[in-house]
Amino acid sequence: KFANFSNDNLKWANEQIENIDQDVKVTDLLTAEQLLVKHSELGSEINAKDEEYLNTIKLGKQLGITDDILT
Repeated sequence: KFANFSNDNLKWANEQIENIDQDVKVTDLLTAEQLLVKHSELGSEINAKDEEYLNTIKLGKQLGITDDILT
């Protein structure tokens, strides 16, 4: 269960990093506004994932996995 949770969190984080790393050249107001909305949505997703992330850490600690491995 822990491995699934941690792998899911890692996969999601890597997907978000790939999305952020995409070069978007802002040349007009509409593109800037769209990018701002996209970043705002990502911020909301990160906040929503926070509890899942903390639960994964808690489960890891219950399994005896040390903090230096969890973070």
